[in-house]
Amino acid sequence: LTKELNSAINPNKSAELKAELASERDLEKRRRLYDEYLRQVAYTNDLREEKLERIKELSQKLGFQSYLDLYEKLNNINTKALQEQVQQFLEATEKVYTVNLQQRVRSELKLSTEELERADIDYFLNIRDFDHLFPGEGLASAYRETLENLGIKLFKQKNLFFEVVSSKKTKNFFSPIRIPEEIRIGLKSVGGLLNYEESFYMLGKAEHHAFISSNLRPEFKYTGDQGLVKFSGFLFSSLVTDPNWLEYMTNSQGSNQLQLLSTLRKLAILRHQAAKFCYEIALYGASSFSSLAMTYAELMSETTKFRHQKDDYLFDQSGLDSNNYIRAVLFEAALRDYLMTRYGHRWWKNIKAGNFLKEIWNTGYFYDLEELSKQIGLGSLSIDPLESQVLSILKS
Repeated sequence: LTKELNSAINPNKSAELKAELASERDLEKRRRLYDEYLRQVAYTNDLREEKLERIKELSQKLGFQSYLDLYEKLNNINTKALQEQVQQFLEATEKVYTVNLQQRVRSELKLSTEELERADIDYFLNIRDFDHLFPGEGLASAYRETLENLGIKLFKQKNLFFEVVSSKKTKNFFSPIRIPEEIRIGLKSVGGLLNYEESFYMLGKAEHHAFISSNLRPEFKYTGDQGLVKFSGFLFSSLVTDPNWLEYMTNSQGSNQLQLLSTLRKLAILRHQAAKFCYEIALYGASSFSSLAMTYAELMSETTKFRHQKDDYLFDQSGLDSNNYIRAVLFEAALRDYLMTRYGHRWWKNIKAGNFLKEIWNTGYFYDLEELSKQIGLGSLSIDPLESQVLSILKS
């Protein structure tokens, strides 16, 4: 089925369409591009539904009621408890998100929130106002200096093979070939805020894997909680819009506005992931899938304020990876608070903070995020630090 799906829809074409949507200023052209994307998606929905049916059948053969039940038991995750926290976050951020979104789309897209379509999301998220602060030629030096402040000599790491290419045709990649002996990473240095954030995200994951202990058994070096793959990426990508980091690196005077816009974008992504998580719980616990198409469209539209189409109801799902995304964001928010409390708001200039991160990375996949959070004194994963960080910026 996976082969059939890959042959039925061209993933490169889909990526090209998303890239075009993110850069297309003309409203009508964006809508036409998205219609073409939807046609590709709708063409393969029957195959996707068949794949979900087989996953459900296999889960039941293994003695579980559904794939959701299997997923929870194997990963020791209480999705219901996490869903309650997600609902709390959505309720707490509803008003501030709607108000700030209205202001931004009026000025940038010349639209009201009632006119927003799924076709407009990628363009809305592509903040270009401050790209001049992030030159392509400065990417490598910015990350190298950040790491050196933490006591990590990037170009002396013999196990990390690092390459920067200034071509728009290349893609960022991260490949842990042998952990920790051979970690490969390639970055495109085309410049701009998104380029820096994506690159710092990749580099954060690379450093995490580069410091995993070689003494761990293979299962703790290669497999485990997939949220662990993400949190270091989030921690480093968040530096790019940190006012203190930005002032240190660029002497920028406009960082407050940048922080506001980037937080709004982050909130839009978080609300999308939160809605997706709630939908995936229903999807992977359902007895029938086709009846959920309208549920998907209504839930995603109401939560993001961008009107979604029901044809996306099977394509826009990730095997509950939204669960890993949300848990990683919760852990990163709590960890960032901890780092600032213990080492100051410029924690990224403190070698002791670097040593602390190395200790965490050294454990590889031995702990899951919940266990790791308790091990380092953060307590249980909670939505509160993330909620507080978002509201403190968007309400100010």
